[in-house]
Amino acid sequence: MRKACIIILSVLFCSLFSEAKKKQDIPAPYAWSITQPLGSRYDVPMDTLMHNFYSTDIPSSYSTAYGTTGNLGAAAFSKIFFDRPLPSEFIFKDPFGHWIQTASSWIFYNSHIPYTQLSYLTGGSKQTAQDDLKAVFSGNFNQKLEFGGSINYILSRGHYQHQATKDLAYSIFGSYLGDRYDIQFFLNTYNFVNQENGGISDDTYILRPEEVQGGQSSVNTQTIPTNLTDAYNRIRGKEYYATQRYKFGFYQEEEQDTTVIRTFIPVTSIIHTIEYNENKHRFVNQSATEDTTYFANTYLGLGGTNEETRYQSIRNTFGISLLEGFNKYAKMGLAAYATYEYRHFSLPQDTLSAGTTIEGLTPRPDISNPRSHGESLLWVGGEISKQKGELLTYHVNGKFGLAGAIIGDIDVTADIRSRFRLWNDTVQLRAYGFFKNTEPSYFYKKYTSNHFIWDNDFGKTRRMRVGGEFNIKRWRTKLNVGVENIQNYIYF
Repeated sequence: MRKACIIILSVLFCSLFSEAKKKQDIPAPYAWSITQPLGSRYDVPMDTLMHNFYSTDIPSSYSTAYGTTGNLGAAAFSKIFFDRPLPSEFIFKDPFGHWIQTASSWIFYNSHIPYTQLSYLTGGSKQTAQDDLKAVFSGNFNQKLEFGGSINYILSRGHYQHQATKDLAYSIFGSYLGDRYDIQFFLNTYNFVNQENGGISDDTYILRPEEVQGGQSSVNTQTIPTNLTDAYNRIRGKEYYATQRYKFGFYQEEEQDTTVIRTFIPVTSIIHTIEYNENKHRFVNQSATEDTTYFANTYLGLGGTNEETRYQSIRNTFGISLLEGFNKYAKMGLAAYATYEYRHFSLPQDTLSAGTTIEGLTPRPDISNPRSHGESLLWVGGEISKQKGELLTYHVNGKFGLAGAIIGDIDVTADIRSRFRLWNDTVQLRAYGFFKNTEPSYFYKKYTSNHFIWDNDFGKTRRMRVGGEFNIKRWRTKLNVGVENIQNYIYF
């Protein structure tokens, strides 16, 4: 908590003492996010309203139907299939995906004057309190250069025993948007610790509480026994991301009154994106008795569990694009790119050979997974987009796997948007779809731990989705209809 306080105080200090020239005409602030893998920008709204602010930390703000343990910062998922993100390469962080910011989901700001947002939400009694502290700061050195930071600290004690969560994430971000050169970067680090209680050990406390409460129908959830009392999960991760481009073009001069205004018109750009990811998952259960009675199998040792799984990747993308709108005939942007990625996977230490039988342990299956595994991957892809114009915009991206485990992979996505006036309202229409034929994560195929061992040979997962959305904001009406077909779907 001390680190969180220091960072927040630093943010507030910067916002209070940042020097900004006061002008009568200050350009309106704006915000944007970026697409993958080429880092193209698209506008997003800046939400600074206080209306319904309290609802940002309740499950209904994440999804209309949300499956959760009821604890802020804990594992959860959307019960609406279309709202679920695709599985990541590090499957252990997916249940916490809502709490993890990424370069794709992050919002960049150009506020011209320092922008600070500090929020604190809390709820529950002293024994079950849930606290969420957030801070975001962004400031511009000039019209082109912006720099900022953020922090998010969640401390939730939970309604049941051994259910507490403590999530800390902090990031640094910035951008330089010049005529010829652009760069955007996002550096994020997070550390989530979640106690694991293994669920309620006696359902009588829920179904017939009077039998265990001396005739009383009410029950204090803090007194309900759980299966695990000394176990926790820790998810740690880093994402270091930067995308840059150099634009070739020409200056166009326009005379207004007695002033000549020079505007740069980009024609072609060269793009480079680099991304480094590092993840660690540790499961610890210090109770040897509970460790063997709760889990069906124990393969590596009887003295409890303390094991770590790791994942690292570094990805480089190089591309070239013809930019939209450099003349009246250039109605769309075109881009081609190639991506090289190296991945490394590490499994918990396994000193026993396949088929080993030790007294007290579950007989080992005939599996001997490697301690570590590395792979090199290569994609090529292309992109067509039109982001300017009120009537029609679209974005189509496709990439194909050429080398490594992802050879034969296909990933094509499309998003088309339009709007038109209907009486005094604006109707927004959207069509979307994708086709994906992708290799499953390595951890779905091979995994070794004290309680689970598997060696699977899964085929590629094929998914095809098409849908449409109708939206009238003034009526507060949105209709989204879609269908998806899936083959070789992998799930727990």
